[in-house]
Amino acid sequence: MFAYVQNNPVNRIDPTGHGAIAVGACVVLTIGDAAYTGYSLNKLQKEIEKLREEKQKLSKACESKNLSVKELEKLLDQINEIDKQILKKLSEETKTEIVGIYIGGPALVIFCAAAPYLPF
Repeated sequence: MFAYVQNNPVNRIDPTGHGAIAVGACVVLTIGDAAYTGYSLNKLQKEIEKLREEKQKLSKACESKNLSVKELEKLLDQINEIDKQILKKLSEETKTEIVGIYIGGPALVIFCAAAPYLPF
């Protein structure tokens, strides 16, 4: 609560009042970053689950004994394409985690720690 005076409001002051504004901005930025990262990851996970369900349906269709070789090859090609899409989504998910959690979070912490001392 008193981060803008290094948790010592008796011995330290913020005569310009900018420290409290900086702390408020940091809180808003941190919440926004966490919400966006969570939303993005949730969206990607739903897309991956949908692709996996589609792949499972195609795999079951491959088990049919009445398929010609050409039909089976077509289904297997579709399954391979879905696998590629899943890998792409997993890559996006990893990038989102890295940027949102491992880079964005610490960067905000550093900014928020320094914000009360910045001249704005």
